[in-house]
Amino acid sequence: MQTRAAVEAPEDIAGIGLPVLFDYNPGDPLAVSLTFGGEGEDGVVWVIGRDLLHDGLSEAAGVGDVTAWTGSADRERYYLRLRTGASFTLFTFETRMIETYLWQTYASIPAGAELPTAALDAELSAIFGEVA
Repeated sequence: MQTRAAVEAPEDIAGIGLPVLFDYNPGDPLAVSLTFGGEGEDGVVWVIGRDLLHDGLSEAAGVGDVTAWTGSADRERYYLRLRTGASFTLFTFETRMIETYLWQTYASIPAGAELPTAALDAELSAIFGEVA
């Protein structure tokens, strides 16, 4: 899914539109990839937790480099702040677009089914033996 984000960067640019490509790989079901500024060598890729993106719909989520939330008065806007060192950029999306994207990922792998625990338990048992 591709969209445009409004970008606010306090130091240099403000209020510009930037293309953002949202990607979900079922082979890495806990993560989502966001490519800012175009595909290939021109784009900058951030990989963030799908749960963080989801949690930002109902409350402020994340600590450190990635935080997400919706507007308190205006739930139509979804905010994603990415930090590198002392700098950060704030991206603004339509909340509906984030919801639609997440539902598409859940259609592929439902929430809670990301890790096949039975298969993982079997593999760990084969490696380490039975643990009491």
